[in-house]
Amino acid sequence: MSQSQRSDSRSRHEEQFPHPSAAVTMFLMVGLPGSGKTTRAKEPAAAHRALRLTPDHWMIPLFGDSMADGKRFVLEGRLISVALQALRLGISVVLDFGLWGHDERSALSWLARSAGAACQGTRTSNSPGSRTARRRGLSDNRTTIGVNDLVRDNDRGTAGT
Repeated sequence: MSQSQRSDSRSRHEEQFPHPSAAVTMFLMVGLPGSGKTTRAKEPAAAHRALRLTPDHWMIPLFGDSMADGKRFVLEGRLISVALQALRLGISVVLDFGLWGHDERSALSWLARSAGAACQGTRTSNSPGSRTARRRGLSDNRTTIGVNDLVRDNDRGTAGT
């Protein structure tokens, strides 16, 4: 095989399988129940070919209940473990957990960076009116923000507003 053929072959391979470190990101969906997190989580999952991890898709099939006596917390922990493995393999992930707390988001941001990935938060509106409108398909109120903005807003008491 000539040098130019090897180069062409390598280029096709790189297009088909991009380098793992190219923009590997953990996307955090932030918002209260019913605020449109799962609907919104589909966007970065599709745009970045990211693995979307949503506890709601597992809880009822596995346990028949969305909380099931604390089993949700165990499941979320296992999904975070899967997310970190995916990040290390060069696969972006979307965590669709709610992530209301500052400590939770900060810890996940640190874990993403320790796995060599970026971290980006996406907050949905938390007002009851906007949740009702979104469920009815009347509103498209979305905001993409950095994790540091989420932390700052939470410290000010304005997170989710």
